Amino acid sequence: MTLEKFRDSGKLTRIAYDILTELVKRKTEEKIWKRREGAAGTCLIFGSGSLILYFFFYQKKDFDRLGRLNEFFHDPVLLFFGFISLAAAIVFIRFHSKRVEAEDDYDDLRKEVIERENEIWVKEPDEAGRYEVIHFLLKNKDINLFYK
Repeated sequence: MTLEKFRDSGKLTRIAYDILTELVKRKTEEKIWKRREGAAGTCLIFGSGSLILYFFFYQKKDFDRLGRLNEFFHDPVLLFFGFISLAAAIVFIRFHSKRVEAEDDYDDLRKEVIERENEIWVKEPDEAGRYEVIHFLLKNKDINLFYK
């Protein structure tokens, strides 16, 4: 079942449908930013790890004399891994802030839906329709509206 079918069957009002659709959209956006943050974090770990491995295992002999330090910092492999690490760190920080922002937007709307449940849901004596919709959102969309 989908939210449209719940709306068409009368278990959701138009307002509830619009709010829940927005909630699903925000949850999807949060998942996208979380996945992007994970990919950027993986690149950051790979770039930084490669830089450290190259620095300590392949260029350890260059620490012997201070005169070779200039040559060391002009090594193209070191510059490449340094650039990759710096770029990945910048992207990771940006994606992390976007994920936190998307997570906050989602949590704010979710809490508002829980607080204003009497205004949003269709009044039923046994609340079976409301329970069915909330259970659908929890099972299929990973949105928990049972508690804050």
